[in-house]
Amino acid sequence: MKQWIFFFKQVVNKLPFGKKVEGLTRDIFRYFQAGYYWYILRKVRNYSKVSGPIKVYFLIQFPASWNVYRSIYNKMEQSEHFIPTVLSLPRIEPLHFTGVKDNDKIFSFFKEKGIRVVQAYSQNEDLWFDLEAKTPDVVFLETPYDDQRCPQYHSDVISKYTRLCYIQYAFIIVGGVIESMFFDRAFFYCCWKIFTETKYHRELYRKHQKVIKDKYTFISGYPKFDAYLEDKFDDSIWCDLDVPMGAKKILWCTHWTVTDEHLNASTFFKFKDVMLQFALDHEDVAIIFRPHPLLFGEIVAKSLMTQDEIDVFLDKLNSIPNA
Repeated sequence: MKQWIFFFKQVVNKLPFGKKVEGLTRDIFRYFQAGYYWYILRKVRNYSKVSGPIKVYFLIQFPASWNVYRSIYNKMEQSEHFIPTVLSLPRIEPLHFTGVKDNDKIFSFFKEKGIRVVQAYSQNEDLWFDLEAKTPDVVFLETPYDDQRCPQYHSDVISKYTRLCYIQYAFIIVGGVIESMFFDRAFFYCCWKIFTETKYHRELYRKHQKVIKDKYTFISGYPKFDAYLEDKFDDSIWCDLDVPMGAKKILWCTHWTVTDEHLNASTFFKFKDVMLQFALDHEDVAIIFRPHPLLFGEIVAKSLMTQDEIDVFLDKLNSIPNA
């Protein structure tokens, strides 16, 4: 099917006004798609809980994004009206499937913090947790990328038996391809509520999702920023570095797309040697390397570096006292 769609696009684009025709066809398809989801999900969206606390499940694959939901979970945990639970999902890399990854590591992250957590996948029994059987009232999905989850945790499956909610895992401040990647997705047709960061971000949903009504979007602010309002902001990670008090801090974050096949937004190869040398030359500057979770898997899959070469690079970086 995907091959036929690609072929159709290629043919249409060669015709006069081809781009307009493709855009119109796409819009018509999206309207039908949105109508279909509205029809099959209407009972779930109109559901009203009769009694008992509201059971909320957070499906999390990347501990790095937990701060999006941490303050929400904590407030629910303190309330008698909610029972919040984290369902830890192993990582699945759809572009080069190599099985589930970091299953125990992700589960342990939450367990060690005293968070109510259930492991989605049992490697010993090769079984997936039956979420539907737990009759959740609300489910938050961490990302809109269904291909990174096993089929039973896809948005179009979950939304058929419970209310699906979403908060963007990143605060979007750029347009173009990245804007479209975050907001132009059929995933949002399955959502009961979409919590937006600002009025500007709500307008982006209106721009890319013309069939999503305002009643499905709610301007809530961005929960990840709640950490800055806490009395004790946790910056202990910087304390492990051997730098003077009040030293400048550099957080080096790089994207995973290292080829033209995707966004090609990563600067890892441009700066990896530069950053190593900079750390050696500036002992009074603290540097933390925080790559995208998919970066190294993509680099190995594209044969740009071997895992041994990556390990050597990381060992060099970790051997520098201020990095």
